Order: sequence, then C-alpha cells, then structure tokens
Amino acid sequence: MPTRMLREGILTSERVASLTWPEEVFYRRLMSVVDDFGRYYATPMLLRAACYPMQLNKVSDPDIEKWIAGCVTAALVRVYPAKDGKRYLELLDFRQQVRAKASKFPYMQCTCAADAKQTGIRCEACAHLDVFGDEDEDEDDKRR
Repeated sequence: MPTRMLREGILTSERVASLTWPEEVFYRRLMSVVDDFGRYYATPMLLRAACYPMQLNKVSDPDIEKWIAGCVTAALVRVYPAKDGKRYLELLDFRQQVRAKASKFPYMQCTCAADAKQTGIRCEACAHLDVFGDEDEDEDDKRR
C-alpha cells in the first residue's frame, strides 16, 4: 500500500465538510487504495473489499454506492467509464507526488476537440476542482 501525505487543508475543506461521517471515512480510506494518480475501480464490491477488509460484515455494496454518490456530489470524486467497458473513479485534485510513470487504471477520455496543451484552457469535464483549498500553494510552486 502506498504512503500518502494528507495536507492540513482537508480539515478546512468545505467540500469534505459537506460529507456525512460515513462518506468522509470512506473518502479518507479511498485515499489509501487509489494509485498514484488517484484512480481505482468504481465497482462497489472491489471498493468494499479494498477499503474495509476488516469490516466486510459491517459495510454493504449499497453503502459504498451511496458514499460514492456523496463524494461525487461534493465534487471530490468522479466516476467514469473507460474504453475497456469498466467503470473507474478518480479523486479530483489528488496531487500526490507521483512515483509511478503511468496509472494502473485507465484515464477518463476527454471529449474536447482541443485539449489544454493546444488552447491553454481545460474543458469543464476535464477541469479539476481544488479539494483542499490550497490554490495559493500551487501558485507558489509555479513561481519557485
């Protein structure tokens, strides 16, 4: 299991605060199972086994579905289909230091005619929201 570093901004994030307690616990556990790009399977059975291996009898697949929906509504997670026909999820603005060269899971296909490299603008579907409220930190990093 990869080592993750959580920023203190998670404690003051309005989006995280909008989650119910079970949704927040799920979201935090999800951070421990996603790959370096913040991606994982969106199948409830796989998520339940990965996030709650010692509590399988306490958590159901419908619970996982409900908690995913809460995280999606809070704009913390997106669920998407990939070319392989499976559904995956991605933590928005995961921003971990990436050790891996490529994600173990497929990325979401952008439907934009032009991407951000061409236009300098990201489409609505591709734009990530700032989960932990540290936009200023990113600007500081760019200046360094």
